[in-house]
Amino acid sequence: MIKPGRKLRKLCYGLLLLASACLLLRLLPKPALFSYFPSSRMVSAANGELLRLTLASDQQFRLWTPLEQISPRLQEAVLLYEDRWFYWHPGVNPWALLRASLTSVSGTRRIGASTISMQLARRIYHIDSRSVTGKIEQAARALLLELRYSKQAILEAYLNSAPYGANVEGVATASLVYWRKPAAQLNLPEAINLAVIPQNPRKRLAEMASESGSPELAAARLRLIAQWLSRHPQDRAYANPSMLALPFQQRRSLPFFAPHVVDMLLRSTQQTRILSSIDLPRQLLLERVLSNYLKSQADKGLQNASALLLDS
Repeated sequence: MIKPGRKLRKLCYGLLLLASACLLLRLLPKPALFSYFPSSRMVSAANGELLRLTLASDQQFRLWTPLEQISPRLQEAVLLYEDRWFYWHPGVNPWALLRASLTSVSGTRRIGASTISMQLARRIYHIDSRSVTGKIEQAARALLLELRYSKQAILEAYLNSAPYGANVEGVATASLVYWRKPAAQLNLPEAINLAVIPQNPRKRLAEMASESGSPELAAARLRLIAQWLSRHPQDRAYANPSMLALPFQQRRSLPFFAPHVVDMLLRSTQQTRILSSIDLPRQLLLERVLSNYLKSQADKGLQNASALLLDS
């Protein structure tokens, strides 16, 4: 017969061994999460305005951005919408799984059960989570990610890899493509719009463009703003749906300015963010003057021209 004291010692030894294994997993060398996602490159004018955004090596627009350079409003909105218990669960949320199962059985509106860690695991390891075995692998990989990486690193990787329609990935890229601004400068309506897109990127981006047809996007924004206002009642002015319906730029209208100097800068360094000395307003003015000059000289066979503007 095993004495209670011996049982307790065995339990303590087991817990100590488990804790040691978890600590070892955290301390062992591991690849940085950004290494799983190739990055685009951005060239900016002297005032910070975008000159060009290149495709990453996997043909995605994805500009990796540190967590501290992403708007806190956007971070909170994403957590509210996708994973409110992110900082409390170990990678899998049992309550969310149970709730999703119950809603699926009852036939009511389907509720996702994937945590942010699970969604990141699916993207890193290319898991097909539509099957039971795929879902189990996704959950196991999420638990392993949580053991090896900090919550901040996981959130940063998710925000940089979430789908935002077509080949646009990551909140910083979406902010740059759709509103031509850095992710640190997003206001609340912009953050609300971006937070709800990854759940159904193709459909919701199309609805943002048309604001007609299915009211799914508007309903998603209203659900999220209601959750936001329960925490931030001072923002109640944004409860009006019209405040959340924003115009946005199209991916096909991404700028392609000063192509020759941008090509040179891209060849001269491997940096993902390049700040040039180009004065964009003067650059565009000079290009316009040259274009008009060529048109006026077309009868003489002139097709190309170059100019150097000097500050005397």
